[in-house]
Amino acid sequence: MTHAALEETEVTNEVIEVETQTESAPVEQVESPAETDLTERAQARFNKITAEKFTEKRRADEAERKLSEALSKPAAPASDEPTLESLDYDEDAYRKALIKHQVAEAVKEQTEASRQTAVKVSAEQTQAAFNERIVALNKPDFSDVASAIPQLPNGVADALVQSENGAELIYHLGTHLDMADKLSNMSPQQAMMELGRISVNMDATTQIKPSAAPDPITPLNSGGSLTSDSGPKGATYE
Repeated sequence: MTHAALEETEVTNEVIEVETQTESAPVEQVESPAETDLTERAQARFNKITAEKFTEKRRADEAERKLSEALSKPAAPASDEPTLESLDYDEDAYRKALIKHQVAEAVKEQTEASRQTAVKVSAEQTQAAFNERIVALNKPDFSDVASAIPQLPNGVADALVQSENGAELIYHLGTHLDMADKLSNMSPQQAMMELGRISVNMDATTQIKPSAAPDPITPLNSGGSLTSDSGPKGATYE
């Protein structure tokens, strides 16, 4: 074998060795900006398609709810107002019974009015606090995102409005309609438990902060070593 052929063989072996080491070394998968953008676009497309489906479903559910309410609406209760016939045509007893009935009805109406006023005030205060949380969230598209969420189980929407992080949860569900779809098919209790889990995960994600990259290590000078020979002449290291 000639000297040139020998050198060529050695170079080839070195290339093969380097390629083998490169293939065996673990490759860290890093998501490129293009892949991230593609994922976000796919999620947005999914949300749009799902939102359209939920809009039709919400209309059908609303029509079904109104029909159900109309069919299940109880008949008006019979009036308990006294009559002459019920009192054997005793006019004096009838007048007393009628006055007593009218006073009782007035008290009932006043009590109901007070209750409704208290409920209204409480609802207004809750709504005002929720609106403040929406403003603090600073998401201009909040209304559009929230309207895409399907009808949630009974009591869940009210709980979200009253929750401290309800606005964040609603926006999160509106941008992750797959989660919202799962919630809409759960019982109220299951949905509340799932919302608690989602809230915990959101808090954990918010609290995680990327650690600062360590300072680069300054390499030693070529041929240097940390031994007693590295120090001044006559110095010793223990």
